[in-house]
Amino acid sequence: PVLADAASDYGITPVEIGRASIVGQPVHMTSPLVPATLLLISLASVDLADFHKKVIWRGAVLALVMLAVAVLVGAVPA
Repeated sequence: PVLADAASDYGITPVEIGRASIVGQPVHMTSPLVPATLLLISLASVDLADFHKKVIWRGAVLALVMLAVAVLVGAVPA
């Protein structure tokens, strides 16, 4: 509801913002703003920079694959 309200100010429908949110999830979960990520990194004694070097590109690839599939099945208009 918060994203939908903010997006409606710019003429974006709730369905469109929902699709964008789902496609962006793999990259979002690598953010240092996600407490679970920071907890797991600290418990595993891994440096945040090393974590990002290994994970962000995988999340970006996954997000692009999700977007491509969504376009192919017609969930996102091309």
